[in-house]
Amino acid sequence: MNQSGYKLIKTNKHYDKLHISKIGNVNIKCHREIEGNIKGIIIKKKVKGWEVHIITDAKYTISKGKQEIGIDMGVLSFLYTSNNEKVENPLYLNQELDKLKNIHRKISKTKKGSKNRKKQCLKSEKVWEKVDDKKKDFFHKVTTHLVNNSKFISVEKLNIKSMTSNKKNRYYNYRNILDSSWGMFLQMLKFKAESAGIEYVEVEPKNTSKMCCRCGKLQNMPTSIRHYNCSCGFSIDRDRNASINILAKGNGLTFVGEEWMHSLMNQEATSFTA
Repeated sequence: MNQSGYKLIKTNKHYDKLHISKIGNVNIKCHREIEGNIKGIIIKKKVKGWEVHIITDAKYTISKGKQEIGIDMGVLSFLYTSNNEKVENPLYLNQELDKLKNIHRKISKTKKGSKNRKKQCLKSEKVWEKVDDKKKDFFHKVTTHLVNNSKFISVEKLNIKSMTSNKKNRYYNYRNILDSSWGMFLQMLKFKAESAGIEYVEVEPKNTSKMCCRCGKLQNMPTSIRHYNCSCGFSIDRDRNASINILAKGNGLTFVGEEWMHSLMNQEATSFTA
C-alpha cells in the first residue's frame, strides 16, 4: 500500500486526476464520494485495466433493523426470508455462458503460444472478471439491505463441497450452485452483521425443507415440489417454510408453533431488487 507520493485532484468532469509521483497525472473515475482523509492507496492490475483502492480514516458504519429473520439459500430463488422477502438469483455466469462457450471453441482451434490464442484467452478472462464484479456488487447490495432491516439473522450451515460432489445433483445443479457463490455471500453477510452488532447464527439445515413450520410434521419434499402442503391443513411456499424453520432453529425452537406462525404470516410479502 502506497502511503505517500500521490494526490487526488478533483476536476468536476467525467474523470478526476490521480497524481502519482514518478508517473504523473492519471485519469481516474471515482465511483463514490471520498469520505474522510486519504491515508493510502492500493493499485491493482485487472484484466480490463487498472483499479485504485483509496483508503481513508472514515469509520465503516452500518445500521441494523428491528426484525428477526431466517434465510433459506436456493438456486431458483437466491434467497427467501422468513418475513416473506424473496431475492431472485441473477446467475451471472449463465448470462455469459454462450459467450464463454464461443470463446473457448475458438481457443481450442488456435495454436498454443500464438497471438490469436492469447487474444482469445484475454477475452475469456475479461468475461470472468465481469461476472465476478457483477456478483460482488449484487452481494453488497443484498447484504446491506438485510442488515439494515434485521436485529437477528439465522442462516443454514451449508456444506457446499458435499452438495457439489453429490453425483445425483451434479448434472442438474452443480454449475448453478457454484455460480450462486453462497459461501462468499454468507461470509460477507456475517461480517456486516457482526459489524452492526447483529446476532448471527448458523444452524444445521437438516429437515428444514421437510418439516412443517406450524406443526412440526415431516414429509418428503423433492426439489420439483415448490409448495408445502401439510396434513394439518397448512399450506405455504416451500422456501419460506424452510426459512421459518431456520429462524426457529436459530432461536432454539423445534418449530415455531401457532402463535409465532400467526405473527409471521401477517407480514406483507415483499421483493428486493438489486
